[in-house]
Amino acid sequence: MKLRKTKLASVGVLTAVAASCVQAFTFTYGDISGNFDSAYTAGLGYRLHSPSCALTGDSAVCGGPANTAQWSNGDDGDLNYHRNKLFTAYLKGTNELYLDDPAIGAKFLARATYFYDFAAANTDRTELSSAAYAQMVRNIRLLDLWAEKDFRIADQSAHIRVGNQVINWGESLFLAGGINATNSFDYQKLLVPGTQLKEAVLPAPMVEFSSALGRGLTMSAYYQLGWNGNIYPAVGSYFSTSDSLNNGNVPLSVSTTNGNVSASDGATIAGNGSRSAYGAANGGLVNGVYAGAPFNAIGVPVAGNVYGKNSGQYGISMHYKPKSIEADFGLYYLRYNDKSPVLNITSAGQYQYQYLNSRQLFGVSTNFQIGDWAIGGELSYRPHDAVSLSGCYNAGGAIDASNAAAGSCPLWEDKKKINLDLTALLGITPANYPLILKGLGNASAANLSLELGLTKYPGVSSSGEIVRTVNGQQVVQVPAAGYITWLNDPSSASASPIGVGTSTSAGAVVDFNWTYDGTLIHGWQVTPGATYSRTLFGNTPTYSANYLHNASSLNVYVLFNQNPATWQAGINWTTYMGKAPYQYYRDRDFVGAFVTRNF
Repeated sequence: MKLRKTKLASVGVLTAVAASCVQAFTFTYGDISGNFDSAYTAGLGYRLHSPSCALTGDSAVCGGPANTAQWSNGDDGDLNYHRNKLFTAYLKGTNELYLDDPAIGAKFLARATYFYDFAAANTDRTELSSAAYAQMVRNIRLLDLWAEKDFRIADQSAHIRVGNQVINWGESLFLAGGINATNSFDYQKLLVPGTQLKEAVLPAPMVEFSSALGRGLTMSAYYQLGWNGNIYPAVGSYFSTSDSLNNGNVPLSVSTTNGNVSASDGATIAGNGSRSAYGAANGGLVNGVYAGAPFNAIGVPVAGNVYGKNSGQYGISMHYKPKSIEADFGLYYLRYNDKSPVLNITSAGQYQYQYLNSRQLFGVSTNFQIGDWAIGGELSYRPHDAVSLSGCYNAGGAIDASNAAAGSCPLWEDKKKINLDLTALLGITPANYPLILKGLGNASAANLSLELGLTKYPGVSSSGEIVRTVNGQQVVQVPAAGYITWLNDPSSASASPIGVGTSTSAGAVVDFNWTYDGTLIHGWQVTPGATYSRTLFGNTPTYSANYLHNASSLNVYVLFNQNPATWQAGINWTTYMGKAPYQYYRDRDFVGAFVTRNF
């Protein structure tokens, strides 16, 4: 029911492109200079493997004994796109207007993106809902829209910027969960071939101020005027792993013979993916129509989300760059409202997602040079961060639905969080590493990026229980990792919940790429590369579950950039490795491609 949260974007290429005949231009008007840039991209993604029965809950579709107990409520996206099928084939445009008036120290930026996907709605099992269709098939979004005024304070440079913008603090490259907690992310876009990172970071309305203070000191501060949450794949789309969160959510199906496990969902019962048949089956589930044999299923509705507040979000940072060494040291304080949700069971017996308010983060960072290496690091502390939990059970009894506590139940509890992130970047050039480039076929340059992340929640243990008072009664819960249905034996008729969330978890990302500048194709830079990510140990006990036991992925890509960059293209192959359910994308390997025309 959850989506693993990373910053790893897929890259790829397309075999055909339809470019709009918009002519970009650079202009001046008095002291004002400006440029209007446009990029038009065609991209596709093609599935390589059939849905796995270990990760799906409908045996009629996966062709074998399905894992209904764990995945019936999270398999619509997996089952909607079969092997050797396009799950995305899109056209996308991005337009950007930038104005600069140095005479008065004023700047302005406006950027918007829009797309149409020809393949996302071509589903095999369930139709996308109207809300899911609006997210996945055609969409227009305003990104940046800000104005900036530059000035001087006591002979030190300063500026104030107002409008939709991105605050990028900290040293992380790929991994989430650290200091860079101001803006939300569109994780759906990050998974689509041909997406640039700047398209997936969602600007928020803010007032930002920055100033040099002299003696190597600078400070920045912002106040956020509105809240927006992370965007996850819509229910039924290719990368969706939850049928209850986000656009298109449906009731969860629970077994009437063992309340610990999932039962056949509305799509299985309907046997027909039309919206009307699917909707009727889900309505019948909630009304108890299928509570008896053969389905033995009851539907649990999903109540409307409780969103974060638009107020009470701000941050301040201080940086020091000493003259004696090439280094930067940073201090940070952030107050924010969560971008990812927690889950509750309401007093009415419904599931409800909630975005928690009044979170705090304290952080420190540094970056410096060691020889040819650029080293970065950050350490952050959150006094209150939500840990995901199982349902509530009466204290002193079994962790089992037969011992479930009555009334509402928050499937989370605040714990302290410590997050460490270390990065290392190496630029390989003919001047410093000629033998490496020669070994790569006389490449012009190469780059190596390394990142290590570690997350600590003191007091959490997969083998431990959390005992607390809820609704005036003492209950016991066990730590989860995301909101997957974690069971001791999913194939058993008497399966029961287990704790899997661990106090400490860690992961790493390695990216290596090298470039041939005009030597393979005249006038083009050709850049092959690979990105490998892996959980080193542990299961992060949060909704996002950044790290899950032995889950890994490999993305192999080749990028083509014309010089000048009128055309860009790329192709990639992505494979997901690890045991189910820890690697819930294990059956969703794909190849992707894109081609972009810049104006």
